[in-house]
Amino acid sequence: FIVDKKDKTNLRVLAIKDSKKKVMSLDKKVINKNTLIFLRNFKDYEKKNNRYRKFIINKVNKIIKNNKIEKKITAVYGAGVHTHYLFNLLDNPEFVNYIFDSDLNKKGCFFLDRKIKHSSQILDFRIDTIIISSVNFENEIFKSLKKINFKKKIQLIKLYNHQK
Repeated sequence: FIVDKKDKTNLRVLAIKDSKKKVMSLDKKVINKNTLIFLRNFKDYEKKNNRYRKFIINKVNKIIKNNKIEKKITAVYGAGVHTHYLFNLLDNPEFVNYIFDSDLNKKGCFFLDRKIKHSSQILDFRIDTIIISSVNFENEIFKSLKKINFKKKIQLIKLYNHQK
């Protein structure tokens, strides 16, 4: 029974089957030990995840609020589950002006009351800040946006991986 502590956004638990035993027997001591290990790690994960979620929400709310005050245009990159979840937690999601995505099938569809724009259209709009709303593809999206950013000064916000 192993808990993967490298993944900061997911709790991943691995169990290994003992192939030597032909008949499965339930050892209550082992089950209890593994249950305690899981529960301890889950509680740690939950505590860290709740703190991190609050940090992310506060960060995004502050950016959106400051942009509104300074009359700056805010966009979100990513029209998926993460963005839907994020918008449900924000104080003022209505202050997000645009949602972009690289999926051509999403272009023109409505998502969270906004028409999705394709990533190739970013330079067609006045945008001051793009918040990358993705856990798994954040670095990949950041790198592709960085190429566009050379032509136009846009602040790119990463929420999870702070490597450049």
